[in-house]
Amino acid sequence: MPQRQPKIPARILASLFMAAASITIGIALSLLLLTEKNRDLIVAGELYLPPELVEYAQNNQTLFIVIYQNTHSRALAVMKEFITVKSTKKTRKEGYKRFFAVTLPKLEYMYLPGTTNEPHPENVIRELLQAETKTSLMIKIRLDRDGQGGPDRSGDVMSKRIPFYPGQSNLPVTVNKKWFE
Repeated sequence: MPQRQPKIPARILASLFMAAASITIGIALSLLLLTEKNRDLIVAGELYLPPELVEYAQNNQTLFIVIYQNTHSRALAVMKEFITVKSTKKTRKEGYKRFFAVTLPKLEYMYLPGTTNEPHPENVIRELLQAETKTSLMIKIRLDRDGQGGPDRSGDVMSKRIPFYPGQSNLPVTVNKKWFE
């Protein structure tokens, strides 16, 4: 004799259906928001400061990430963050690592209205992000001693300029060059 399946009350079935629908909608919205955020992603990756420079850079509390167009030596934009590089037993042995992410809202653009016929740097970056054929930009990261923008100065530690494609999310950047004192 076949076993009879218990009947599930309609209100419980309705509750289960609503829960499943809510979860599905939540996942869809999360994916939509994630995609929306990624549209603003210029570049992300990991900054690495070698062990031999950790002690030297421990007083450098400002991180500048500078974006350049490949064809120009002038910076398009910069992102500034305050950080703490601590000289610990671990960082003196393994180096200092830190994730970074540069997004459109975090950038300050290098542009003086009326001084150039070139397009605004934000427009240049937005066009490159939306282009089907990706054109590379350049990034330079500086751990800055005095916290002031401008050219590299005594006490700063920086990376070389590294090419990347807009939207790239796995760029390793080694900050291993001292400014001459």
